[in-house]
Amino acid sequence: NAEYMGRSTLNYQEMAVTLARVLTGLVAFPLLLLGIQVAQIFTCIIGASIFLGLTEFRTLCRNVVLGLEQKGEADFLASQLKKQSIYIAGGLIFVGAVFGPIYLNLATMAALFCYPLCRAWGFTADVIVLEKKSDKKGSSRPFVLTIIHIALEVFGFMYIAWTLSHAILLRNTYKEGGAYVLYWIISAFQSDNGALFTGSAIGSKKFSPLVSPNKSWEGVFGAMFLSCFTGLVLWSLGSFWPFNPLLPRFALHHYLVLALLISVTGIAGDLCESFIKRAAGVKDSGALFPGHGGMLDRLDSLLIGAAASYYYVMFVVKPDGI
Repeated sequence: NAEYMGRSTLNYQEMAVTLARVLTGLVAFPLLLLGIQVAQIFTCIIGASIFLGLTEFRTLCRNVVLGLEQKGEADFLASQLKKQSIYIAGGLIFVGAVFGPIYLNLATMAALFCYPLCRAWGFTADVIVLEKKSDKKGSSRPFVLTIIHIALEVFGFMYIAWTLSHAILLRNTYKEGGAYVLYWIISAFQSDNGALFTGSAIGSKKFSPLVSPNKSWEGVFGAMFLSCFTGLVLWSLGSFWPFNPLLPRFALHHYLVLALLISVTGIAGDLCESFIKRAAGVKDSGALFPGHGGMLDRLDSLLIGAAASYYYVMFVVKPDGI
C-alpha cells in the first residue's frame, strides 16, 4: 500500500507538472505568434528574455563563486558579485542587433573590450582595500576568484545576449523573417520533445552522465529525428500551400539541414546550461515558468540555434532582404 501511495503521489506530481507546462505553452504561444508578426513586439520579447536570462545567469555565477569562498573573503566577494556590468554588456549587444548586423558586430567587440577593462579597474580598487584589511599579504586568491567570475560573465553575455540577439536580425533582415523565426522555434522545441520522449521510452546509454545524467544517446538521436521529421512535414505543408506566410519558402534540403543544425546546437546549448547549473548546485535556473523552470531553462535549446539559423540563412539560403 505504501508503495502504491508513493507511485500515486508521483503520478499526480507528474500530471501537475505536465498540466502547468501545457498551460504555460497555451499562454506563451499566441504571444509569440503576435511578436513574430509585429517587429516591435518581437524586439521587446527578445530584450526581456535577454534581461531575465542574464539575471538568472548572474545568480548562477554568484552560486558558483560563493562555493569557492574561504575564510576572510566574504567582503571581497560581496563587492565583486554586486556589480552590474553584465547588464551593460548584454544591453549594448542587444541595442546593436536592433540597428542591424554591422552594429551588432561593433557592439559585440565593444562589449568584449570594455567589460574586462572596466572590471579590471574596479577589481584593482577592491584588491587595494582588501590588502589593507587583510593580514595575509600577496595572496593570489582574490585574483583567481575575480578571473573566474569575469570569465563566467563574459561567457554569459555571449551565450545569452549575443546568440539571442541574432533572432532580431533573423526576423528583421529578410522578407520571410517571421517564417524563419517560427521555424527556428518549432524545430528547437520539437528537438526537445524528441529527446524527452525517446529518452524516457528507450534511453539507456548515458550521453553525458557527469553534466546531465538524464540525457541519453537514444534521446539525442530522437531529438534530431523528430526535428528533421518536423521539417519534412512543414515542407510538405508549404508545398501544398506555397503562399503561407508562416512557412519558409525554400527547398527540402534546407528544411532538413537547418532542422538538424538547430537540433544539434540546441543539445549543445542545453549541455552548456546544465554544466553551469551543476557547478552552481541547482536543478533549475529559476521558477519563472510553472512546470518549465526559469527563463534559461526555456532558452537553452534556442540560444545557439538563433545564431546558427541566421548565419545559415545568410550564407547558404541567401534570400532577398527587406
